[in-house]
Amino acid sequence: NMGQEIDLTALPHQGNSFGKPVTMKRFRFCDREWPSFRADDLLRAELDLQVDEPKENLCLRAIIYHRDEVPVCMGTTERGRMTLAKGEQKFNLCLDTRFLAPGSYYMKLALYLVNDFGTESIVDVVDKAVWFEKEETGTENQLSWLPRWWGHVRMPKIQISEIV
Repeated sequence: NMGQEIDLTALPHQGNSFGKPVTMKRFRFCDREWPSFRADDLLRAELDLQVDEPKENLCLRAIIYHRDEVPVCMGTTERGRMTLAKGEQKFNLCLDTRFLAPGSYYMKLALYLVNDFGTESIVDVVDKAVWFEKEETGTENQLSWLPRWWGHVRMPKIQISEIV
């Protein structure tokens, strides 16, 4: 069951201006019609790439920003996990967004290459590629989330026990 699809080709791309070896084309949310997530939901999606020149050691970075443009967190793939073949290729991805506080967020997606010395070179970047919501999951003792005072990461409940 596929959900909302984002045509990344319609958005501005940054990166190598001398013809990109790999270009991000489409982002599709899996298992939901609308990009809204409850507290324990994982963000599952498909990413379509156009590969004109197969590259080794391609990585994907997702930087998550709050709607006020404050960067909140970043995740990246393991080096060597994306093996490319020429043509259009689809990847499944899963981001753990469980620690994000309620609010509106967007993702900047970046494809980059890592050489043997650990140096990165950017291949393709889409800045405000994907927007999504984290829902309030209020219980009776839960206040509405105040990002100005508490930030954008909600830690798990504090574990406490009496010392006897």
